[in-house]
Amino acid sequence: MNRRDVRRLGVRDIDIVYTVDDYWDGPREGIASFRGKPHAYRCLFDEAQDEWSERYRLTPISPDALEAALEAWGIWCRWASADRAGQAPRGSHPALPHESERYFHLKAVVDSAVNENETQAFIAHGEFATGASAGSAIHGDPGSLTVVWRVEAAA
Repeated sequence: MNRRDVRRLGVRDIDIVYTVDDYWDGPREGIASFRGKPHAYRCLFDEAQDEWSERYRLTPISPDALEAALEAWGIWCRWASADRAGQAPRGSHPALPHESERYFHLKAVVDSAVNENETQAFIAHGEFATGASAGSAIHGDPGSLTVVWRVEAAA
């Protein structure tokens, strides 16, 4: 998506990416808004093409689950910062030792929220855009990352 595409879209069409929990040539899993409400997103793999698609399964989550996801994201960001500085203990990914238990608790809260709302999941085409380098999200800065969702079909 280029700047002209963004200008053509209304502000309401552009959603916020809160977390990027998996990244491979683009965001693959995390939390983003859809029409202003928090949703977990997970990229679908295209078996026929043998590559990641631009189709995502979106599952609504509660504000409490979003809060848990944001706290877990903060823990991961602190780990990533320490890792880049060479200060994260070997094998500590995805959290520093003193935050590991809390991180896994928060991830379980989010996973449970996603599982509880699985029947409300749907498929959408996602176009992610960033004002910074494409890899900034995997270095703990999704702040400039946005997404435009186009709903495809019921899951």
